[in-house]
Amino acid sequence: MAYLGVSPSNGVRKVHTYTATASQTTFSGAGDEGITLSYTDGTFTDVYQNGVLLGTADYTATSGTSIVLTQAASVNDIIVVIVYDVFGVADTVSKVDGGTFDGNVTFAGTATFSGSVVGISSAADDITAGDAAINLTTTSGNITIDAQGSDTDIIFKGTDGSSDITALTLDMSDAGTAIFNSHVLPATDDAVDLGSSSKQWRDIYTGDINLNNTKTRDNEVDGTRGSWTIQEGADDLFLLNRLNGKKYKFKLEEM
Repeated sequence: MAYLGVSPSNGVRKVHTYTATASQTTFSGAGDEGITLSYTDGTFTDVYQNGVLLGTADYTATSGTSIVLTQAASVNDIIVVIVYDVFGVADTVSKVDGGTFDGNVTFAGTATFSGSVVGISSAADDITAGDAAINLTTTSGNITIDAQGSDTDIIFKGTDGSSDITALTLDMSDAGTAIFNSHVLPATDDAVDLGSSSKQWRDIYTGDINLNNTKTRDNEVDGTRGSWTIQEGADDLFLLNRLNGKKYKFKLEEM
C-alpha cells in the first residue's frame, strides 16, 4: 500500500501528543489533541521523544492502539506519535467512470445526486429532490408506499399557483378514508362509472342531484334526453327541468 500526501480533511495524518509520567513505556488513548490513538499498520507511524525521531528499534507498534517504548520515558518527556493512514488506490471509485460500493455507504451530511438514483433503500427522515420530476418505476411487482407509524396518514401535497396545498390525504386512523381537497373528475366525459353492478356504493351523501343524459345516451322509455336537478326544500322535494326552465314539486305522502 502507498501513502498519498497529507490531507487533514480526509484524516490521512493524525498527531497524538502525550506528556510522560516517570518510567512510562506505553502510550495509548487520547492525546492532548483529544484524538484516540489508533493505526492500521505500525510501519506508517512516526514517534518523537522530546523532538527527536525514534528509530523502529526504539518502540513497538503492533497492537493498533498503543505505542510501547523500548526504554522508559522520564517524567514530563513529550512523546508525539504521528499516524499515517494508508489506502490502496485500486480500492476507490472513479470520479469520471463511476463504480460500485460493495458495502454500505453512510452520509453524515447532504448527498446530492445529479442523475438517476436506482435501487435505493433509505431510512432517512427526509428525502428532498430537486426541480426535475420524480419517477417511481418498476418493470415487475408493486410500488408500495407504507406509512408504518400508528395512524400516520399518507399525504399528497403540491403547489396551486403560489399556494402550498394538500391535494389528498389518506386517513390511516379511519381505514384509509380518502379526503380530497377539491373535485374528483373522470378523465373522459360521460364514459366512466361510479361503482358497478357488483361493487355498488352503500350510501350517497350529497347536496343537490344533477341528472343529465343529453350528451351521449337516450333514455330507455321514450328515447329522449333531458337535464334535471333535484333540490330539497324544508317540506318538499323540487324537480327543475334545465332544458325548458319548468319547475315541479314531488307529491309526498306522509307515512
